Amino acid sequence: MSQMIPDPTDETVWFIGSAASAEFGIQVGDATLTNVHSGELCAGRFCVVHNPSPHHMREWRLNWRDDRGMMERICPHGIGHPDPDDLAYKTSVNPWDAEYEGVHGCDGCCAPLGTLYGDCRHCGAQVTIVDGKWIHIIDQPLCPSALPTSVYRKKEQ
Repeated sequence: MSQMIPDPTDETVWFIGSAASAEFGIQVGDATLTNVHSGELCAGRFCVVHNPSPHHMREWRLNWRDDRGMMERICPHGIGHPDPDDLAYKTSVNPWDAEYEGVHGCDGCCAPLGTLYGDCRHCGAQVTIVDGKWIHIIDQPLCPSALPTSVYRKKEQ
């Protein structure tokens, strides 16, 4: 897990073990984040830096995306998912941010266990994603699908 470590001499400077460059989003490794807000500004609410919520991605590696100005969590499969606390803050400040800030190459790991994703195209049963794999919520032994992603359609909202 990548940790954020505060600079003991300056509370606005933090060191992070994983970051992507501003120009192309290429991983650059260790980085120093500057102009980080003080803990007083986020007191009383969840914050990716000072007070992470108990979400299920909390133990995943933290990664700063300088190209998008956001924090993400890297799942065990190597996919970057927006950090829930960072995304929640941005959405609270500007609800329009939710439209694009949450967009990412997703394998389903960021959704809490049991989130309904859609229906199987073969048998119509509800499906979800667990550990990056599509599964039927209720076992369907007679379903002809071998459970590849392509056999599912996203549930209409």
